[in-house]
Amino acid sequence: MKIKLHKIIIIAVVIITTAIISVTGCLERAFIFFGLTRLPDSSDAVRFVDVGQGDCTLVQSDGAVMLIDTGDASHAISLCNYIRSLGFERIDRVIITHPHADHLGGLATLCKRIQVDSVYITSVPPTESKDLEALDGFKESYSGEIVSLAEMDDFRFGGFEVKTVFFDEDAADENDRSAVISLGFGEYDFLITGDISGNDVNINHPTNVLKIAHHGSETGTSAELLSAVKPDYAIISVGADNSYDHPSDEVISRLKESGAKIYRTDCNGTVSFLLDDGIQIITEY
Repeated sequence: MKIKLHKIIIIAVVIITTAIISVTGCLERAFIFFGLTRLPDSSDAVRFVDVGQGDCTLVQSDGAVMLIDTGDASHAISLCNYIRSLGFERIDRVIITHPHADHLGGLATLCKRIQVDSVYITSVPPTESKDLEALDGFKESYSGEIVSLAEMDDFRFGGFEVKTVFFDEDAADENDRSAVISLGFGEYDFLITGDISGNDVNINHPTNVLKIAHHGSETGTSAELLSAVKPDYAIISVGADNSYDHPSDEVISRLKESGAKIYRTDCNGTVSFLLDDGIQIITEY
C-alpha cells in the first residue's frame, strides 16, 4: 500500500510539473513554483522586460545582472520572479533614468526581495505626488549605496561599456531630465532613452538598438534623433490597451520610414538580445 501511495505522489508531481511547463511555456516558472534555484544565466544579454506601461531594461554579463529602470509597483513581483528565473538573487546595480513611478515604482519591492548593491538616481525630486510616493517608498526600504546620477562615471559591466550619452538634470521638463545610457558590447550598441522628449535633438550617438523614449509618445523620438542614431532595431516598452494611446501613429510612421525593425512589449512581450554569438533575438510573450 505504501509503495502504491509513493507512486501516486510521484505521478502527481510529474503531472503538475508538466502542466506548469506546458501552460507557461517556460521551465524557469517551474523552478519558481517549487521554490527551487538554478545557476545564474551566464549569457551576455540585454532584455527589454515587459512591465506593462513602464520601462525596465535588464543587462546581464559574466553571471551578474544590472537594471535600468524597474517598471511600476504593480509589476514588481513579476519582475522579481523573472530575475530569479534567470538564476539571480543579487542585482549589481540599478540605474533609474528619471524618478517617475512607471520607471521607479518597482524598486521598493525589488529592494525588499532581492539584494541590490547600488542605486543610481537623480538628486532632483519629482513634483507629482505618485512619483514622490514611489521615491519615498524606495528610500524607506533601501539601506544600500545611493549614488547621484550626476556623479555616475562611465564603467564596465562584464562585457559591456556603460556610458552616459546625455543628461540634463536642470531641464525644465521632467522627462527631459532622463539620463540617456549607452550599452556598448563589442561592435553592438544599445541606447536607453528613458522618457526624453524635446532634448532628444541633442543626442548624436549611432546605435544598433534604440529603446524608444516615453513608450512611443508623440513628444519624443524626433526625426532628428532617428537621423542621428540610425537604429537597426527599435524597442517600444508599452502596456497593452493603455489609456495614453501609446505608441503614437506619428512615431510608428517615423520608425518605419527610418527602416528600423520594431518590437513592442505589448505585442511581443519581453524582447531579449542574446550576444554570445552575434545577435540573437528572442521574444517571450
